[in-house]
Amino acid sequence: RVVFGPRRLTVSVVDDGRGMAPDILRDGGRRGHFGLAGMRERARTLSGRLVIDSRQGRGTRIIVTIPARTAYGPRPWSWWRERLSWRPWHG
Repeated sequence: RVVFGPRRLTVSVVDDGRGMAPDILRDGGRRGHFGLAGMRERARTLSGRLVIDSRQGRGTRIIVTIPARTAYGPRPWSWWRERLSWRPWHG
């Protein structure tokens, strides 16, 4: 799900798979693997926020929120809203 809001861009990805082990989330990933660390670094670089919610056997939800000014550039929200080819989701 992608939400183009006037204050922030939010992207969420949800799966109903196996989920992540609690120690992987606690430690920020697996040794020698850089996926979670890379996502955290990119979110931080963009002044954003990364939330990972996962339970073994119940899937994973990853939500990245980026401030509008960073996500859309310096143009005002009205300029972006006029150019979106579909209505933004609310949520």
